[in-house]
Parts: sequence; structure tokens; C-alpha cells
Amino acid sequence: MEAQLVEADVAVMVNLDAAGKVTRVRVISPSPHAEFNEVARAAAEAEQFEPAMKDGHAVPCSLAFTYRFRLEARPNPGSPPPASAVTSPVAPTP
Repeated sequence: MEAQLVEADVAVMVNLDAAGKVTRVRVISPSPHAEFNEVARAAAEAEQFEPAMKDGHAVPCSLAFTYRFRLEARPNPGSPPPASAVTSPVAPTP
């Protein structure tokens, strides 16, 4: 997608069990480019979370957040992309 100069935002809803383990991921605001949706889904499934707490007890919960896929400026044309990831979750929404 980089060769096509395509960027995207993909919002996901993640369900967590009482241990903070991801049990389900849904793309709730997809990119028109399916590749980004699949990468966002896989990244969300691989995330690790602290358990949500209510009255001192761990409880299941859901989070919504967005992966932003952005191209980074290169210092010289033709140079390889930087080693840093181009995805970044935005603060979770309870």
C-alpha cells in the first residue's frame, strides 16, 4: 500500500474477559482497503491489557480504539521506510 501512497484509519471494538485477554475483535469503522482492516484486526488480537476493575474485582469489558496507518516522510527519495511501526492505537473509549 505504501507504493500507492495510501493511508487509513481502522476503528475496532475489542471484547476482553476478566483476565484482560482479548476474546473478540470487530472492525467497527473499516478502511475501504481490506488489507488495513486485516492488519488492524490482527494487531488488536495480539494486544495485552490489564483487567478492568469494578468494586475491586476484575470484570469483562469492551474497548473501542483506532489504528492509524500513516506514511512517514523519508529524508531522501528511495530510502527505506523507518523501522518504527506505522500503526498507533488511540486512547481507548470505554
